[in-house]
Amino acid sequence: MIKDKAQKRLAAKLCAAQGILPFLEVVVRSQTGLEDSPSDITDIDVLGLDIGRNGTVQRILLDCKTVSKVSA
Repeated sequence: MIKDKAQKRLAAKLCAAQGILPFLEVVVRSQTGLEDSPSDITDIDVLGLDIGRNGTVQRILLDCKTVSKVSA
C-alpha cells in the first residue's frame, strides 16, 4: 500500500489548479554508469511541467514523505 498516495493526489491537484501538467512517480534512470544496462537511480513523486507561452518548459519537483520516513 502506498502511504503517501493522498499527498501525491494533493500535489497533482495543486499542479493542475495552476495549469501545470502533473506526472506521478517518474523514474530517473542513469545512462552513464559502468553497468551494461541502465539502472534506476530514484523516482520523483510528482513532476510538474509548466509550458510557457513562448515554448519554454519549467520543471517543478514535488517530493512526498510519510511521517516515518522524515529525517532531520
